[in-house]
Amino acid sequence: MQPNTMEQKRRRYFRVNPAISQPVLTFIHNDAVDWQSLPVKDISLGGMAFYPPQASQPPAVGTAIANLQLMLPNLGVISPIGVVRRIERESKQNKLVCALEFTNLNDEDDHKLYQYLNNRQRELHLMTKN
Repeated sequence: MQPNTMEQKRRRYFRVNPAISQPVLTFIHNDAVDWQSLPVKDISLGGMAFYPPQASQPPAVGTAIANLQLMLPNLGVISPIGVVRRIERESKQNKLVCALEFTNLNDEDDHKLYQYLNNRQRELHLMTKN
C-alpha cells in the first residue's frame, strides 16, 4: 500500500521534540494575533507544530505568517515565513496543535535550524544509549 501524497510531504523531514528544559519558543505577530512564547511541540527543516493559546482562534489553514520568530536554544532567533497546513486537536492532552510549513528560510536561518536539529538529535541519541 502506497502512502498518500500529503502523508509523504508531512514526513519528508526528520522531526525532533525540543527539550523541556530548553524549549523552542514561537512568537507570532499579525493582524489577528500577537502570541508570545508559545512552546513548540516538534520541529524539522520543513516546519513545526506548536500549541496556540487555548482561548485564541488559530489562523486558518492556508494562512501565511510572515511575522514569525523562533527562539532556538543557544543559537538565537530565526525568522521563517510559515504557512498553516494543519490544525487538529491532540487527543492525549486535548490541546489544539497548529502545524506550519516553512516556505522561506534565508541561508543563515537554515544553517541555525539545521545545527539545532543535529544537536538535538545527538542529545536524544545519547539519552537512548544510557
